[in-house]
Amino acid sequence: MRIAALALVSAAALVLVGCTPAPHPTSSPKPTATPVFRTDAEALAAAEKAYRAYEAAVDESLTLANDRGLSQVATAQALKASMESISKFKSSGRRQVGKSIVEHVRPANLSSLLGSRPTGAQIYACLDVSAVLIVDAQGNDTSVSGRETVYPTLVTLQWKRSRLLVSDESVWDGANFCH
Repeated sequence: MRIAALALVSAAALVLVGCTPAPHPTSSPKPTATPVFRTDAEALAAAEKAYRAYEAAVDESLTLANDRGLSQVATAQALKASMESISKFKSSGRRQVGKSIVEHVRPANLSSLLGSRPTGAQIYACLDVSAVLIVDAQGNDTSVSGRETVYPTLVTLQWKRSRLLVSDESVWDGANFCH
């Protein structure tokens, strides 16, 4: 009988413990911010993908004389410069034939992509335009003969609308890392 009474008291104690309110924390738990990119390799891959998308959009725009898709891949100075180029091509009756190729991408500065609030990045890339021709309204090649066909570029990207957009692209004025 004594064992039965102890079991009943133990069961009652367990029920009561389950019914007592949990203590309220003095401060709310802070959510831990997850980085958008965990490694330099992830950040570089995303920056390269964004730059390739930008160059593809510029190629298409110069081919069709239409700037429709540029705002999806570019912002700031890159968007402005691209739209101006397309406007000049369109008014002169020129268009691009062929596509550029992005090669040898490497990091310049990826550190601001590795936190929970990325802001931007810079990469180096070689832009190969050897397969690109500029033609006039009659289809005649107006490309400059003997022109440089591979350009070392410094590309700046900004984190906007939860993705990377090209904000500036310039020919690198340091040592040519493409040759």
